Amino acid sequence: NIEHAKGGDQVIARLKLGFPEVLGWNVVLSHTDIESEGGGFGWEMFEGSPGLEREFQQYDPEFSFSKDYRISIDANELGFLDSTQTYIQATYGDEWQLRITGGHNDESAVGGLDVDFSPAPVVWAWAEPGTTQITQWEVQLSSPELNGLFGVQNLFGMDMGRSEFIVGSMTYRNRSHADTDIFLDGPLYLSLLAESGASGPLGFTAGINAIDLINLVPRDIEQVFRSVRTETRAASIFGQYTWHPREDLHIMLGGRVGKEKRKARWGLDFVGAPAVIFPVIGWAEYHEEMDFEDNEFSPKFSTVYDFSEDINAYVTIAKGFKSGGLNTGSTNGAEGTLFYDPEEAINYEIGSKMYLFDRALELNFAAFYALYDDLQTSFVNDASAFVVTNAAEAVIKGGEIEFNWVPSFWLTMQGGIGYVDGVYESYPDAPCRADQEQTSCDLSGEPTFRLTPWTASLTTNVLFPVPGFDSLGGVVSVTANYQDDTLLNADNDPDQAQEAFVRWDARVGIGAQNKSWSVSMIVQNLTCLLYTSDAADE
Repeated sequence: NIEHAKGGDQVIARLKLGFPEVLGWNVVLSHTDIESEGGGFGWEMFEGSPGLEREFQQYDPEFSFSKDYRISIDANELGFLDSTQTYIQATYGDEWQLRITGGHNDESAVGGLDVDFSPAPVVWAWAEPGTTQITQWEVQLSSPELNGLFGVQNLFGMDMGRSEFIVGSMTYRNRSHADTDIFLDGPLYLSLLAESGASGPLGFTAGINAIDLINLVPRDIEQVFRSVRTETRAASIFGQYTWHPREDLHIMLGGRVGKEKRKARWGLDFVGAPAVIFPVIGWAEYHEEMDFEDNEFSPKFSTVYDFSEDINAYVTIAKGFKSGGLNTGSTNGAEGTLFYDPEEAINYEIGSKMYLFDRALELNFAAFYALYDDLQTSFVNDASAFVVTNAAEAVIKGGEIEFNWVPSFWLTMQGGIGYVDGVYESYPDAPCRADQEQTSCDLSGEPTFRLTPWTASLTTNVLFPVPGFDSLGGVVSVTANYQDDTLLNADNDPDQAQEAFVRWDARVGIGAQNKSWSVSMIVQNLTCLLYTSDAADE
C-alpha cells in the first residue's frame, strides 16, 4: 500500500544565456526542462464506523480511523510530468527603457489516483496523457524622471515637481486537454456502504438497503470516461503614473484593463453496459460546450509621505479582480454548478517602512481591510466533484509586521508576524458538513475558508569565514515558522482542522566572498513534524 504513495523525484535542468549588446538591445535567453515522478497525494481517511474499519483491515491490517498520518491506498498513484519552458527577455535603452519578455511552456502529464483513498479497491482513476501549452508575452515601456506633471512644469506659480510612468501590455494563451478513466467496483462499494451504517454518504436515498442492492448489480466493474478540452485567451493593458509634487510626497495612480475569453468542451460518459452505482451516487452522463468572457478594470491609488530619508508612511486603495471559470470536474453536469463568477475586491491598506539604528534595522508595518464580492471558494460536493463556487460577500482584515536586522557583520535576522480575520458577510448556499442532512447551509457570519488567524516566522543567519580560504565564506541558517489553528474544509467542520504548530527549517551554505558562486544544502521540516494541509468529505 505505502509503495503507491512513497513521494517522488524531480530532475531540473536550466540553461541561461546572456548575449553581448547588439544595436542597443540586451538579450537573455533561458530554457528549463523538468521531469517529475511522484507517487501519492497524501490523503488519509480518519473518520468512519467500526464496521467499515474492520472491512478495511482485511486489505491493510494496520489501517485505523485515527489521525496517525499514515496513508493506506490500493491503487497506484504514480504520476509523471514533463515540462519544457523557453523564455526570452530583451531590454533596450537606459533612460527610456523598453522591455519585452515572453515565451512558451509545454507540459505533458499522466498518472493515477485512488479516488476512495482507502486500502480497498473501490474507486480508482487513471489520467491518460494530457497536455498543456502556454504562450505569454509582455511589453513594457518605462520613462526616465520627467520634469513637471504631464509636461506642465509650473502651474499658477507652483513648481509641479517631477514624475515618471510605466505603460505596457500583456497577452496570454493556454490550451489544454485531459482524458481520465474512472473505475468503480459496485458490489464492493455496496458491501462497504452496508458496513458503514449509513444510508449513503455519496447520495443514496434514505430507505435504500445497500445489501439488497448488491444482487442487482449486473457486473463487477463500472467505468466512466471524462474528457476535457479548454482554451483561454487574455489580453490587458496596464500602467502607473508617479508624481512627486515635493521631495517628500509621492502620488501614484495606475491600473489594469483586460479581457479574458475562455471556451471549453467537456463531458462524462458511461463506458460499456449501463452503469448502476454511478447514477445512484449522483453521477450522470453529460456533454457541455461553453464560451464566456470576463472584462477587468482594476484601478489603484497610492500616496507615500517621507518623514525623513529613513521613515515613510503610505496609503493604498486598490481594486482586485479574479476571473471566473468552469467546473470541468463536475460529475453530473447539474445546472448551476458548471460556472462560477469573477471575484472582485476593494482593498484599503495603510503602512510604514522605516530604517532604524543607522539602517541596521529595517521595520515594516501594514494593516489592510478588504471587501470581497463573489469570493471564490472550493470544496468537494455531494457527488464527489471538486468545484468552485462563490460566496456572496466577505470581509477580510488584518495586519503584519516584518523586520530585517543586522546586529553584527556575522549575524542577521529576518522575521515577521501577521494576523488575519475573515468573515462571510453573506454565504447562504455554502456546503454542509458530512453530519448535516441539508444540501446547503448558511455560513453567513462564519470565518472564511482556510482562515489562519496568526502566522509568524523568524530566520537567524550566522556567517563565518572558512579557515585557510580568505576568499570563501559560509552561512548557517535556522528558520522557525508558526501557524495558528486552521479550518481546512470549506464547510468549517471543526473536526477537519489543523492545530497550531511550529515547523523548523535549516540551511548550510558555502560560497565566494564576492558572491560569484555558492552551494547550499537545505533541510525542510527538521523535526519531521506531521501536519495536515487539506481536508474534505468523501
